[in-house]
Amino acid sequence: MGNTKNQWFDDPKIEAIYRDCVVAELLQIIHRGKLRLITEMEEVNIFLAFEDQNQRLLH
Repeated sequence: MGNTKNQWFDDPKIEAIYRDCVVAELLQIIHRGKLRLITEMEEVNIFLAFEDQNQRLLH
């Protein structure tokens, strides 16, 4: 675990790469799930919850 509560890694560059990879994987999961239901015409709502006091995760 990193040196701060909101980081996995001590190096901020590694932390940024890790967060980018997590977001990319999440988008792939969402995309694949929607493709399985491509014949349905219903609206899909996706909610993400995370604890980040500074709201820096997706910036």
